[in-house]
Amino acid sequence: MTTPSVFVPNSSLRNTAKLSLLAAAIFTGVELAPAAVSVSNLTSPHASPGYEFASDLSNVSGNRVGQDLANSFTTGADPVNLVSISVAFAGGFGSGFTAYLYEDNGGNAPGSPLLTLSGTVDPHSGGLFDFSPTGSFTLAANTDYWAVLVADHTAPDKRFPVYTVADFNQTGDVGWSIGNTFASRVVNNGVPDNWIISKNDTPLQFAVNSSVVPESSTSLAIAFGLVLAASRRRR
Repeated sequence: MTTPSVFVPNSSLRNTAKLSLLAAAIFTGVELAPAAVSVSNLTSPHASPGYEFASDLSNVSGNRVGQDLANSFTTGADPVNLVSISVAFAGGFGSGFTAYLYEDNGGNAPGSPLLTLSGTVDPHSGGLFDFSPTGSFTLAANTDYWAVLVADHTAPDKRFPVYTVADFNQTGDVGWSIGNTFASRVVNNGVPDNWIISKNDTPLQFAVNSSVVPESSTSLAIAFGLVLAASRRRR
């Protein structure tokens, strides 16, 4: 009886296969471009006073009323990966802050939440704080989004003042902009009311940081080049 032959790849082929898998793993988790500021009004002077969002605070009628804040921004002509949103805080106290990214609702208010942004839950020391998605998230081109700032609406009381800007000066990429007014909503006994656009043209002070979305053909070409170079080096 003839024993069937078994194909055993040589070491060079095995190494190339391993390198291919390694390159695939690398390019699924590494950005090809560094993070950059897409739009920012952080260089503008602070308005006085800033605005505050808070947990449910007891008022004279016995109700517990809090407030959330939000501000829109518009993306440019190309999609980008969201890296972080940087928010300028004026101080405050307590722990229980969360930042979100919301879709736009008809150009005048936040719509539905898209994702929660991770970062410090107690930015009461004041200063600039970054809040980032836990995974990859692509901002679509020429689209309105809202940065939404929320206090945990439970006792104990907590307050998070956020700076607003005294003018509309902003820097960033072509087509990007920060909305000229912010939105707020009352949260009564834990139940949020409708968003209301501020009558004052004073945007919240923040920046949107992003990275370039790599083209699939570029990623594959670079990955193949790495595999080929590593294979030749081993030989």
